[in-house]
Amino acid sequence: KNIKKIYVKDNAIYAIKEDGTVIYAGNTGYENAEYIYSWENIDRLYLADKHMLALTKNATVRAIGSNENGQCEVDEWYDIIDLAVAFHSVGLSKDGKVHAVGENNFGECDVGSWQDIVQIAAGNFYTVGLTSMGKVVATGLNSCGQCNVNDWTNIKEIFALGNMTIGLRFDGRIVTTGKTSYRVDDVKKWNAIKQIVLADNRIIGIDQDGTVFASGKPYRNFVNDSWLGVKKVVACNDHIV
Repeated sequence: KNIKKIYVKDNAIYAIKEDGTVIYAGNTGYENAEYIYSWENIDRLYLADKHMLALTKNATVRAIGSNENGQCEVDEWYDIIDLAVAFHSVGLSKDGKVHAVGENNFGECDVGSWQDIVQIAAGNFYTVGLTSMGKVVATGLNSCGQCNVNDWTNIKEIFALGNMTIGLRFDGRIVTTGKTSYRVDDVKKWNAIKQIVLADNRIIGIDQDGTVFASGKPYRNFVNDSWLGVKKVVACNDHIV
């Protein structure tokens, strides 16, 4: 009742209510998950494998879960407009600067010099940022070429999927670098894409006409081009709606 947003991660479902409190059902797998019930004024959730961040309507951040590498040390962050999580935590502030805490073995938290950033994404041991000019910056592990984004231009949105970075251009085309466990080369053939959703080694796209495409790990009984007139997609590990 009075549910505003719903999130699904592994064996648990999380919901933000209209009053800004959070409830959940299932096995979260997070340490200190009971503290979720004490949160107030929550606007968005960001779920990683071992920890979770919550962005409040006051632009501050809450955290639960494992803090073995300091990834939950976000209490002093303020004026935050977006977050990203992987094995580390990344925050974007209103002034276009970026903060990062947690594991930093590959320089994934070395974002202190970034400026004019409008969106962030976090993959396995690396961080990506989108500038207001449509350029992309990245730092961290580059074993699969996932940080090779210096020549990208005209980018509208960025995404990180494991060891792959995805960019949605303003012209509706998609660019990628790095790799996943499944081939996703066909996304470069998609046109006029307006929305991208990521789920479990999959890239799902909706074009301007509402046609849905999927690439990567196959969905059972899903055929590209068979869904028409769709406005929004929600994707989970084993199904798409």
